Amino acid sequence: MKAVWTGILSFGLLNIPVKFYSPSKESRIAFRLVHKKDSQPLRVARICPLEKMEVPLSEIGRGFEYEHGKYILLGEEDFEKANIRKFRTIDILQFSKKEDVESKYFADLFFLEPEKESQRAYVLLKDALRKTGKVGVGKVVIRNREYVVILETSGDTLILNRLRYAQSVYPPADILIPGEETSSNEELNMAVALIDQLTRPFDIKVFRDTYSDELRRIISDKIQGRTLETKGEKPKTTPMSELVNALKKSLDLFK
Repeated sequence: MKAVWTGILSFGLLNIPVKFYSPSKESRIAFRLVHKKDSQPLRVARICPLEKMEVPLSEIGRGFEYEHGKYILLGEEDFEKANIRKFRTIDILQFSKKEDVESKYFADLFFLEPEKESQRAYVLLKDALRKTGKVGVGKVVIRNREYVVILETSGDTLILNRLRYAQSVYPPADILIPGEETSSNEELNMAVALIDQLTRPFDIKVFRDTYSDELRRIISDKIQGRTLETKGEKPKTTPMSELVNALKKSLDLFK
């Protein structure tokens, strides 16, 4: 696994050099955009409108439009100079209970690995978080943007969860939520019974991406020129008059 960034984990006056690792390993099937007419793959061309030519990646930078049609070029050192302390520094500002952080704000996470000279400080922070049951709340600048982050433990590893800002999460104000509907005691008791019946310890290893396997079957059949067969049935909306009956059948199904 290759580190995606390096940075500093700052806790009080302790500064711990760390490496950021992304734990995600997507199993998605890769697709290319192709021309329907001849099935040839398309490529994205970066064209300079002034020179009317494609620009190589080595000549591409990031520019800010300060007036209409006028751009100022910013290099990596410029982003760092904006605030060298914040640049890839995980600045822990407070500690909180994890349950106080709503799941809707979680965006993605990283594993943190200490540099050799800071392993003892890393272990100290990990042990302190574990003993208190708290998570660290802080900020970090990554890819030229400042994020709120949660620092917590997972086994012997410190992990960093990047959060969305409150203002970037749309409120459900425009969603039609039933407010006057009520559940009957019979419906509620049966729904609770079904939840109890399906309750078991969580184990992420039980879950795997089966759709990719099914999609590979379709791809193989298309390559071989075979007739494509649809697997499964599209779910039908349960009529409200059938709610109790559907719950009863569900209870029998999962006995």
